[in-house]
Amino acid sequence: SKQASKQASKQASKQASRENWVDELKGILILSVILGHSIMSVNKNDMLQKIILILIYTCHMPMFFVLSGYVLKVEDNPNILGFANKKLKRLMLPYILFIVINTTMEAFLHIYSLNEIKEKILSGYMDIVLITTKSIYSSLWFLPALFWSLIIVYELEISIKKAESKILMSLLLAISCQILHFLNIESYLGIREALLVQLFVLIGYECKNEIRYIIRSYSFLKMLMISIVWVYATYEWTRSGYSLVNYWNFDLPTVFWPVMIAFIGIIWLLNLMGALREVRWNRICSLISKIGMDSLYIYGFHYIFLNTFKKYLVGKFDTPMITWIVALLIFVSTVIFTEAYKYLKTLILNYQHKC
Repeated sequence: SKQASKQASKQASKQASRENWVDELKGILILSVILGHSIMSVNKNDMLQKIILILIYTCHMPMFFVLSGYVLKVEDNPNILGFANKKLKRLMLPYILFIVINTTMEAFLHIYSLNEIKEKILSGYMDIVLITTKSIYSSLWFLPALFWSLIIVYELEISIKKAESKILMSLLLAISCQILHFLNIESYLGIREALLVQLFVLIGYECKNEIRYIIRSYSFLKMLMISIVWVYATYEWTRSGYSLVNYWNFDLPTVFWPVMIAFIGIIWLLNLMGALREVRWNRICSLISKIGMDSLYIYGFHYIFLNTFKKYLVGKFDTPMITWIVALLIFVSTVIFTEAYKYLKTLILNYQHKC
């Protein structure tokens, strides 16, 4: 049909305009999310795995927000209502979808009984509706936080002309997140966290040329020096008595130190993409890019298998290797589930077009 061919043409045009390194980096980041959650669930007392976990948490979510700003096109959206409507469909509909599918699968796989699920939902339904930090689905915080952070950045770009003024306003909003936490004001709809992470989105949008330059100007020596600074800054952070930088329910005494470490980690990751551009292992990069394009689904669905393997494998094997096995099982299971979901979605859309 004409509508189907128009949709295919639009998708092909969008695909051609994509920058491969963005999807490759998303692929690396979503793999780090799975590994980080596996370490936390299985064996976070192993020293090597604990170091990996802390380093992952310094910058993996900030990098996702930077990439969201990097691919943002404010000029394609003439008004805030149209922009918000697009992002609602792109982020909040999947949020609801993941809740429904994850809950259904947890019951199907006997992770929780129907009575347990019913009791958890009924006892905290207001937290679920208002998307607070106490919600049983708070692990999906990234989606509502990204939605509001994109709205904030859109407004900053439309309302303020000077880049310096935008960044200053963004910093003030980031500080307000911490003030709200100190005042013990609960986060509703992910807005409090959005006040912090919008800084990363804005930097991604405003510094597109600088991001490309970092990737192009990669050198081994530069990457080595950044690695040393990143590891040392993280070491000093943990030596001060802190461990994971949690951007959901942000409860740290200062916003500046973890944000600074995040930007060091972000620069390291961009240099890593520069290194991969030089090596160009085409098959590996193509696979990672495919994972990156599906990162939204993998993020939403991996919790099903995280909870499954956590229930049936954790505590059964006393070896650090079990963490890597669980991470691999989660990844493979999630990819298979994602492909099945996409295939079913395509069948339904084709049927609707025929009707």
